[in-house]
Amino acid sequence: LGRVVATRKRLRDAYRMLGEALEVAIQRDDNGVQSSIHMTIGDLRNADGNLVGAVASYSTALQRLSVDDADPLILAEAAVKLALALAHGNDAAAAHDALLRAQELSEEANAPSLEASCLAGQVALRERQGDLAGAQACLHMAWEVAARAGDAEAATHHAEALGNYPQIPGARAPVGAA
Repeated sequence: LGRVVATRKRLRDAYRMLGEALEVAIQRDDNGVQSSIHMTIGDLRNADGNLVGAVASYSTALQRLSVDDADPLILAEAAVKLALALAHGNDAAAAHDALLRAQELSEEANAPSLEASCLAGQVALRERQGDLAGAQACLHMAWEVAARAGDAEAATHHAEALGNYPQIPGARAPVGAA
């Protein structure tokens, strides 16, 4: 119900309902539901521009998932969301480490679209550090992974983004890149 209210842009009600659901999940010691609620709260905070709150929520979700034998795909999704939120923050080292760990979990979960998201996060991080060659290499890898996974929308997005980079000698642009 909290998710439905959030889609209707009634964030205060959404947070209240999610908080109530979290209380019930804590009473029942249900780590799976707790992590799902924290992920939803993280998504709301992230959409609202509250990166610190989003990082805290995604971190808590990841902790809850680590308690039980969580589904590798759900664990990877939580790690990717945390890493991408960190990548938009100010701690480049923490973001880099989180992106690498999330990429490993994505590979283990056989989730190429999550893996491509990690690579795209590396692109943003490297661009902010002034490493355009590294950013372009990560973007090319993200394109390859998305294309292999059959994610046409992501592959097209990455190919178009590659067209914005200067041609680096020896770099190979993918077919379809501008």
